[in-house]
Amino acid sequence: MNPDALLRTGTNGPRAEQLDPTVWTRVRHGVFYPAGQWKSLHDDAKHSLLVHASVPKWSTDHVISHWSAAALHGLPIIGGWPERVHVSVLGRSRTTQHGLQVHRLSDDLPPSQTRDGIRLTTPVQTVLDLARCTSLRSALAAADHALHTEMIGLDDLRQGADAIPAGARGRRLARIVAELADGRAESPLESMSRAVMFEHRLPRPDLQVRLEDGGGIFGRGDFGWPGLVGECDGDMKYGAELSPDDPSARVRAEKRREDRIRRFSDMARWGWLDAFHQSGMLRILAQKNIRPMPTQLWIT
Repeated sequence: MNPDALLRTGTNGPRAEQLDPTVWTRVRHGVFYPAGQWKSLHDDAKHSLLVHASVPKWSTDHVISHWSAAALHGLPIIGGWPERVHVSVLGRSRTTQHGLQVHRLSDDLPPSQTRDGIRLTTPVQTVLDLARCTSLRSALAAADHALHTEMIGLDDLRQGADAIPAGARGRRLARIVAELADGRAESPLESMSRAVMFEHRLPRPDLQVRLEDGGGIFGRGDFGWPGLVGECDGDMKYGAELSPDDPSARVRAEKRREDRIRRFSDMARWGWLDAFHQSGMLRILAQKNIRPMPTQLWIT
């Protein structure tokens, strides 16, 4: 993703109708990007480019926020990226721009920083904003990643959640995200799985459990309960045992690893769709006696 490759048409550039659509892809009105590069981008990078394509037209009272700030920070979400750029503005500020999702604030603008000339909310504020207006799974994925990459600290996240005024929309979910966030999670799927476990009152697992037998330590499991290792993605953590250039070696390594686990523990495995739709993962874990508890015990 290269914002410098954006081409702006108009007064200081070529006319839009002169551009070959097989060579240039329209990002927004009057702004284009090389088509070949665009096709290879993930949706988060495409949204980041949309932000870069839109920002020069705005005044200084706008702060990029929510999903758009998450894209610029490299924070993952669960679900699709929005088609509009999200901004926070003060009071009754108005905009005539198309393609904006405006979040109007009555007090001060949120904590912000500048990146590549763009003013955006800080990582902590971005996570809290997401927690207040999206799902637990999506906000937790962003929070876990921010902690895992040391983009934020857990104390700062919890202090930010506690500072949200009582009665404010989304305060409860923001505080739940701050309590559940864990930098040991290594993928959005792990975060989403944990959110589903919490929402359905399953026993709380340990994370990144060490796998060890008589032959020594041979990796980590995504989740662990007494007598059970949970793997949620099939992308096993082999270390030097795995050769990425040899698919058959990967299959053999996975089989050896699973055999070793089953010699000292039961094992449950599920994929993205199992967790996303919930029922598949819940059924797999129930078969291993991981079932809902009468009350929620994760947060006291």
